[in-house]
Amino acid sequence: MRGIVINEKLLQEIKISDTLKSNRIKNLALRMAKPIGEILRWTRRHTFYTHFLCNQLYGSTGQKVDMHDLESAKYRCLQQFELTYLYYKKLLSPNQWKVTAAIAKEDMVEEVTAKDFLNKYNLSASSTHQAVKALVKDGILYEMLDNERVKYVVYDVFFSRWLQWMV
Repeated sequence: MRGIVINEKLLQEIKISDTLKSNRIKNLALRMAKPIGEILRWTRRHTFYTHFLCNQLYGSTGQKVDMHDLESAKYRCLQQFELTYLYYKKLLSPNQWKVTAAIAKEDMVEEVTAKDFLNKYNLSASSTHQAVKALVKDGILYEMLDNERVKYVVYDVFFSRWLQWMV
């Protein structure tokens, strides 16, 4: 690697992350100092979404990648899937859509029937519980166990980010 100075934090992020395996993405990561952490946070370190976003960046940037380039690439990623997400809105009931958007805005929700969550998004406990059950069954939401606590997250990371951006 001639002439490239890499800071230790960046190297640590590259070593830690199992999502940065391809040479193309490693090359891009070496050109970025600030954006790498944001990429991993925004994609939740999910391989597909990390690769997709990095490919957007790789194809559209010069030698140095800044946060403006990253924001543009994020926007392009969301635009590419927007028709699918609009179709989801037609498929889901109004309540399911509202619950999905609320969970997306929170990024992750531990207690979907918690009073603060329900009040913040003007939801009712029983219909939210029913919606979450159906959304998990349909693969829209993902139920994960974290420290022996169940948490809910929108399964499709780009859909989650699109909901945060649009709704």
